Amino acid sequence: MVERIMKCGLIGGFILFVWGAVSWTVLPWQKAQMYSFQDESEVRSAIKDNISGSGIYMLPNLNQYNDPNALAAAKDKMAEGPFATVAVMADGKSPNRVGNAVASLIVKVIAACLVSWLLLKSAQPLEFTKSVKFITVVGIVVALAATMPYLIWFGFPASFAIGSIIEIVFGWFFASLAIARLAVRK
Repeated sequence: MVERIMKCGLIGGFILFVWGAVSWTVLPWQKAQMYSFQDESEVRSAIKDNISGSGIYMLPNLNQYNDPNALAAAKDKMAEGPFATVAVMADGKSPNRVGNAVASLIVKVIAACLVSWLLLKSAQPLEFTKSVKFITVVGIVVALAATMPYLIWFGFPASFAIGSIIEIVFGWFFASLAIARLAVRK
């Protein structure tokens, strides 16, 4: 069974990786939501001058206020805008896309191995169509659980969240076709 899980995971993970690459580089739904600042140098300088290190920064950050009046004023600023959630890497990030791609592929193979293990441990007899549905539903659960909190709590645009959900669900559907084919073979 371990051999089947590994084979399903490798093939499924590779399919997830390729679909993700196509989705982010060829199709428009995510890149169309990523804007540039009007003056990147000015924004870089402002960020650099106002951070204490790498991390997630929020503007305004409601978690920092203990005084009810200051919290109320921050909530007014939040409602008025702009509101921002920013991931900052103070020391920069390597532009090495090969390293990022390898890390992404490894994560997708691990995820596909886990989903394959779930499929093979399910009480249902392994049939191709049921297996595809099972894995696709797992993809829907992953997409909703991984994407919606960013829309709800951190202000990511709905169109970005929808594009991410589409990418994840279709990726798992495409991977499910191969995983189900490999898993139903005895």
